Amino acid sequence: KANHSPSRDDIYFYPHTNHPDYFYGIADIFLLSSNYEGWGMTILESLKKNNIIVMTDVGCAGELIINDVNGCVVDVGNKEQMSEKLRQVIESDDFRFKIKHGTSMVRFEKYSEEVYLIEYKRYFSSLLIKK
Repeated sequence: KANHSPSRDDIYFYPHTNHPDYFYGIADIFLLSSNYEGWGMTILESLKKNNIIVMTDVGCAGELIINDVNGCVVDVGNKEQMSEKLRQVIESDDFRFKIKHGTSMVRFEKYSEEVYLIEYKRYFSSLLIKK
């Protein structure tokens, strides 16, 4: 479909990479259109690069993104809602500024490797205690 799009000259497809930070750094908007998602580490990585997030209501949506405050969450499979949200982000300077400002609300230290290791240790210890 991209080949037939009026914007085809602005659409790029890159091969798989193990180092997506470069792309987060040059992007303004991160779109996650998944029907299913584990937690969604890509969302956290994008937020750290101050990208505007437009995503379906999967994975970490309810934990990281407050709709229309620090990103946009749309219903899974709702193409019209996704398109409208993207249009709003692209066309409204005020809305885009509001969302960009809202990303400062995310407490990234809460999602550090150290915090996760502590939580895993606590979880596995609780399993051992139950036996």
